[in-house]
Amino acid sequence: MNEVYKNLRVEELMIGDFVYKTYPNKHIVEWSYIEMFDSHGRPIAGRDIEPIPLTNEFLEMNGFKKGTERFWHKQCEEDFRLLIDTQALNNLLYKEKDALLWVFTDGFCELRTKVRFVHELQHAMRVMGIKKEFELNKKIF
Repeated sequence: MNEVYKNLRVEELMIGDFVYKTYPNKHIVEWSYIEMFDSHGRPIAGRDIEPIPLTNEFLEMNGFKKGTERFWHKQCEEDFRLLIDTQALNNLLYKEKDALLWVFTDGFCELRTKVRFVHELQHAMRVMGIKKEFELNKKIF
């Protein structure tokens, strides 16, 4: 198992989060109450789920525009502007593979946080009250 996945716990997921469910085969699911249990009604273990990495392909597919080599931006609704610095995601020299996310309203930074996975970006947007459904092309992931 990839080292980066060992810290994902079922408790950190929210309904509507996108994750990989690895049992019985690896596929993308939108986390819900139903996904918390296996086909025998037993709670699934953290080893049966993996986070979906935040990638340039995901950002592009969901309306983020590339500003420079490392920055992506998106206007959400009319009040929110998102800026993501993906340099660490794409650079093997960085030990931490987190991207930095800034959420601006009226030119002021309201939130600055690290994101590495799709569900973490979903959490940050929910905290700010941004209603955005993401698209996932299962061929890319």
